[in-house]
Amino acid sequence: MSRGDNDKAKWGTQEFTNQLFQYYGKQSDLLQELYKYQFDELKTKPNERVDSLYLLLFSMYDTAEAVGILVANQKINEAYMMARALLERIINYIFLLYCDEEDYKKYLLYTKQKSYRNLKRNIKVGELLAELKWKGKLSLENHPELQKAINLFTSKKGKTITRWRGKNLLEMLNILGQETDIDIKPLMLGLLAIYDDASEALHGTLYGTIFQIGIFTRGNLKTKKQIISSVHGQLSMLLLALGACIDSLTVAVDRIFPIEAIREKSKENFRALEVLDQKTRSQKGMWSVGFDTDPDRGG
Repeated sequence: MSRGDNDKAKWGTQEFTNQLFQYYGKQSDLLQELYKYQFDELKTKPNERVDSLYLLLFSMYDTAEAVGILVANQKINEAYMMARALLERIINYIFLLYCDEEDYKKYLLYTKQKSYRNLKRNIKVGELLAELKWKGKLSLENHPELQKAINLFTSKKGKTITRWRGKNLLEMLNILGQETDIDIKPLMLGLLAIYDDASEALHGTLYGTIFQIGIFTRGNLKTKKQIISSVHGQLSMLLLALGACIDSLTVAVDRIFPIEAIREKSKENFRALEVLDQKTRSQKGMWSVGFDTDPDRGG
């Protein structure tokens, strides 16, 4: 028997965060189940693209598990940094499943040239040069595919192109939204809820060191209780957004590489999240969560 709305946990409480943490944990476990399932199924149902991207999928579980460990140990700032990595991997993976052959090949070639270039690295500050160099030898003449990769990621001015994709994450989502039937809204929410704050944390700004306590979005928090409630709200948003992004991943994979049982588990995980009453689905504490097809419309 489900509880009435008055009995449900409230946003910003320990109980609310705990329930979302359990939801996220179940979603995270699906990543492990997914890569194990693919490993077995690829033996009898070959899929070149799914196979070549297997390690990217495999890495998602480790990253997702790391987020869970950090959250469980109240390392919220660090959890956001890892959450950004997980979010990028999810979006990259989905995009690579559906993108054209040119973008897919660029992703693979980027790894080849990056591995080669890392054999000799240096930076210069003033007159001081620091260098890391592999002592072995590798002739590009004997590796035409590697030479092709290096040429592809070298600009006309001879500088290294440092990103495999010519598109940013929003452009990738736009392509997915226009050319597939995948619901990109959870991935958009993930970017809004996680990406910018995580970037600030990674870059070591003052904002990035203390945003998680909510002082920039909740005004003047005067009491310990208010601060704790704000932190729980931040964590709940993080866990909900990541769980929803993992759900989007299962949808995307299911279209290419059928995973009906895993897909159903993801839907059931959300249905079992009874902490989300109807009001909470559209109103997250002080956050209004919604989508508008006309961003210029006043409101």
